[in-house]
Order: sequence, then structure tokens, then C-alpha cells
Amino acid sequence: MKLKKSFGTLLASAILLTTVSPMASASESLETQKAVSNSSAEIEKDNKALDDLFRNPEYVTEQTINNLPTNLKEGSSERIGGSFAVKKGIKAMIKNKEAVFSGVKKISPRAGKSLEKRWDKYVEPTLNNILKQEQATWGNVEGQVAQALMGTGIKDSSARSIAYWVSQVGQFLI
Repeated sequence: MKLKKSFGTLLASAILLTTVSPMASASESLETQKAVSNSSAEIEKDNKALDDLFRNPEYVTEQTINNLPTNLKEGSSERIGGSFAVKKGIKAMIKNKEAVFSGVKKISPRAGKSLEKRWDKYVEPTLNNILKQEQATWGNVEGQVAQALMGTGIKDSSARSIAYWVSQVGQFLI
């Protein structure tokens, strides 16, 4: 008797699901068609607005020039992380090396100790060399510090890790 009830329930639910599923699918496809038609109308409207904007290229150029920031510091780069900011961060790291050590030690105590041992002989001269370069980026700082630390008695992966955290702490010190 239990078997008949469970089989009957299973059969009834299967019939119910097969009749309800196509109806749900049909309503979903109708909603999708409406959304597609709305989005294509919006795309056409956006394209028309762009065409109107770029019909006069002199106006676009003039507006772009007028919207440039006027308060840029002398020697700064217009892009984020430019040479001015990077060099300012490097100077802060050289001036506050204890802050760099504590920042790296918070993340990895072992890496902080390794950095502290190698700072004066390897890292600080590298940072001073980067200050002399015309262009400086945080990726450049990370790469050169990693190169300076490689072959100093620590693994290359540890050197890259320490260099990464040095550059992160430098960005934080700005």
C-alpha cells in the first residue's frame, strides 16, 4: 500500500511538473524578448547621442582640454601612481625605515626580520638608485628591490614577497 501511494505521488508530481515547466519557460522567453527589444532601443539612442557628440571633433577636443586638472604639482605625472608620488613614497620609506620594518613584520614577522638585516646593504641603495631615475613606478620599485634581495641568502620567492610588501608599505606611507 505504501508503495502504491509513493508511486502515485511520484507520478502526480511528474505530470504536474511537465505541464508547469513549459508555461514558465514561455513566460521567461516573452520577458527576455521584451528586455532585448528595450536594450536595443537604448543602444540605438546611445549611438545617436555619440554620433551627435563626435560630429564636431573640435568641440570635443576643446572640452577635453578645458576639463584637464589645473592644480597638478610641478613634475607630477597625470596618471595615478606617477613618478612624483612614487618618489615621494620612496623618500618616506628611506626616512622612516622603522615604519617599513613594522609594516612588513605585521604581515610576516620572518620577512620583516630578513628585510631589517638586508636594508642598509641592499634595499636602501636600490631605493636611492630609483630616486635618480627619470621614471619610477611601484612595479619598478618592487622588481628592483626583489633583484637586490635575490642571492643574499634568502630564497628568490621570499625576495619577491618581501619586495612586494615593501612596495605596498611605501604606497601606504604616502
